Amino acid sequence: SILVEKEITETIARGTPADTKDLLSNSGVLSIVEVVQGATTYVAGDDYLLTADQVDWTPAGAEPDVASSYDVTYRYLDAVAADALTDTSITVSGGVDGGQVQFRYTFKLPRVDRICIDQNGQIAYLKGISSREQPQPPRTPTTLLALAEVHNDWFGTPAILNNGIRDMTFKVAWDLYNTAVELKD
Repeated sequence: SILVEKEITETIARGTPADTKDLLSNSGVLSIVEVVQGATTYVAGDDYLLTADQVDWTPAGAEPDVASSYDVTYRYLDAVAADALTDTSITVSGGVDGGQVQFRYTFKLPRVDRICIDQNGQIAYLKGISSREQPQPPRTPTTLLALAEVHNDWFGTPAILNNGIRDMTFKVAWDLYNTAVELKD
């Protein structure tokens, strides 16, 4: 859901009796910009207050006559649909320049998962722990053989890093064996 700060001027009928409150037509009122009746501009704090989406006339100052009408310009939060959405931005319109925008969203942190195989040939998918920076793949249990890593950044297709166990040529194995024998002596 997205809420934007909007500004509206509406004509309100002054309720009865004096020193009471007049309800504004929108909820989520943030502030009253101006209250005017004819040539009279009322002063916030001295003449009126904003109380729970209402113009509160309980201060001891001036107020419009009962049953007369007056104009109130105020700012409030209103739900809107996004004009455009991407993976990294939201565009909205209809709000007041410099006004606030509130939105709720969910996000996913980068994560590195591991694809493994067990001794029966069954594939296992191990999920890593998400992290904002440098996510690490999960440890491979001793009962599994690691085949590849899956790098998820959630902006596109995951990257697969084929870093599992590799075959060793007989020559490399023989060289390692000979090195171990030499070190033993």
